[in-house]
Amino acid sequence: MDALPDFAQLQLHFVDHVQRRYEVIRPLVLLGDRTAAQRAEETQMHPETVRDLTRRFRQHGMLGLFPAYTGLLQS
Repeated sequence: MDALPDFAQLQLHFVDHVQRRYEVIRPLVLLGDRTAAQRAEETQMHPETVRDLTRRFRQHGMLGLFPAYTGLLQS
């Protein structure tokens, strides 16, 4: 049995965009067992989006996943 639940099943339970972003990057930052490109394929997201979310999380923590905070970072 796969240790990580299928992302498609998890999506049904997301009610918050920040939660969804964190779940996308969680295997990359906690386990490091796959690449951003692999995770992008699993989640049907663009690889650059996954890389960007991972980078922002590593630099700013959970705040880096909030859209309002992200806007402040780019200003």
